[in-house]
Amino acid sequence: MKKTERPRPKKRWNRTVMIAAALGLFLLAATAPLREAPVYSYNFVPAVIENGDTLWGLTARHNQGLDSSGLIALTVSYNHLNNTSIQPGQVVYIPVRVRR
Repeated sequence: MKKTERPRPKKRWNRTVMIAAALGLFLLAATAPLREAPVYSYNFVPAVIENGDTLWGLTARHNQGLDSSGLIALTVSYNHLNNTSIQPGQVVYIPVRVRR
């Protein structure tokens, strides 16, 4: 008499191992200490406006490598200007970023 073979169950351990590994990586990433973002503040330095000066140029000169658009808004706000127009002889305080 012949033995009848039973159908083998599908291997589900591969899926289980993958889910466990993904969960482990998620938990590892979630509990890793976060790096603190550097804290910056601004010192405001006076600049006497000369012919041809612009707020864009002044902020870029004092803060090389930084995005000037936010610094221009900060300059306008700090100096209580109505817009970005400046005149020769005017004193404007320019923000210079410093790391705390």
